[in-house]
Amino acid sequence: MSRISKAQLQNGLRHDDFERYRIYCVKRVKRLRIAMHLSQSTRRSVKFCKRNVEPNMVNDPRMLEIPLMTAERAWTMWMALKHEETPPQPRVRIHMIHRLKKAVKWAAQLDTLCKATANSRTSLEATAYRTWMEGNLQLELEQWQQAQDLFETSHKICEQIEKIADTAADKHIFADRVAEVEPKIRFCAYNLRGQQPVTAVTGETSAEVASKLEELIAARNAEKGKQAEKQQNTKQKGEQQQQQPLLQEWALPKVVERNLALIRALQRRLPEGGISEGDTCKVDAKAQQKPSRPEEIVRLYDVSITAVNEMPLSPALKPRAQGVVCSFKAFRCYYMSLALTAQCKWAEAIALLDLATTRVNAALTSNAADADGMRVLKSHIDTWRYSVAAKAYAAAHEPQPAPAPATKEEAHTLSEALEGPCAGEFDTRFVERRRLAELPPRARGVGCDPLVFDLALGKCEYPSLEARKKPARTGFFSSFWR
Repeated sequence: MSRISKAQLQNGLRHDDFERYRIYCVKRVKRLRIAMHLSQSTRRSVKFCKRNVEPNMVNDPRMLEIPLMTAERAWTMWMALKHEETPPQPRVRIHMIHRLKKAVKWAAQLDTLCKATANSRTSLEATAYRTWMEGNLQLELEQWQQAQDLFETSHKICEQIEKIADTAADKHIFADRVAEVEPKIRFCAYNLRGQQPVTAVTGETSAEVASKLEELIAARNAEKGKQAEKQQNTKQKGEQQQQQPLLQEWALPKVVERNLALIRALQRRLPEGGISEGDTCKVDAKAQQKPSRPEEIVRLYDVSITAVNEMPLSPALKPRAQGVVCSFKAFRCYYMSLALTAQCKWAEAIALLDLATTRVNAALTSNAADADGMRVLKSHIDTWRYSVAAKAYAAAHEPQPAPAPATKEEAHTLSEALEGPCAGEFDTRFVERRRLAELPPRARGVGCDPLVFDLALGKCEYPSLEARKKPARTGFFSSFWR
């Protein structure tokens, strides 16, 4: 229905220009047949070859538009003839009824295709379209009872689809269709001379339409349930997101406290350079078995800095948090220097110690960090700087070990034993390894041939050969000897 309404409004029916809409339907059907490879004539032959759309051929939704637009073309021709002559001439009336019967035929074919290939919603719309078209035919033939039955069926389907339509545009389309059918139902009831209008369809068609409507309503209710469940989940996620700042406000300080406790435990297990409580470096009994590494403490300080930066704090507490972060960065630089010292990177370790001193001074200036802890750290930084400088000096002036005396190379293969330096002594140790030759063989360098450039060729003067050339023949018969 939405496809028909859109095409009618865009192609002339807004101003009752039926000829323009009929031309559009003709061109649309032609384009669809060419696109779907269902053309009824070929370029090689102009002979007409009828090709209808069968249910097993429907593999594209555009296939269903072919009978739909063909029915619209015939209906538009009927409407154009009806508006041209009022009342129509007998011959014109016969032509009008013939075109309307064609429209009913194509609408019935569309209904059959939709029942075989489309979903329940599309099948019901096709049934409503077919019954509406058949009702127009029976109304034109003055068969009032049949027309009323058919219009009632179309009215009931459109009314139910209007209730479960998804968008406001679809509801408006089906509401217009219901409003269009109601006067025709009343006109049929008037012509029945007092008989009660049939409000429901009887027979097999009524049961089929009722079952499809129930199925469509059940599917719509299930879809509404899913949408409600989805909205509930979205609402719960929104509430969780609103509660997330509160959870972070409670959890992040706990993370920092846990990391500081782990750092104190790891500091007591460092082999050297650790800062423990009471400004003394103690090594526990467990540390002698499994000492800790500075990299572990650096990782914990990284996590603590991130947690403090993510805390939702008030403006009054932000300066204190910045001082705590600065103290954590100072400790991190110190333990990074310990890790680099273990790798014998003396210059990098001293640079990090200088950076740690800068961070300690900044933390003491902010008056937000632990002043006693910062002073203890500063003393350890100074002590460790002298230790690193001494280790760097000792490593730079360490005497180099004397080279080991050259020993006879061991032959690994038979070819190496035969080509050894001492031809008189044959090394048989390759037999124990069971290797006669090395595979793949080792690559050897090969000398390249010299590149010679002839630079004197352009300076040579060659003798003239003009004297050796044969003289040109002249005369009347000279052209025969060329």
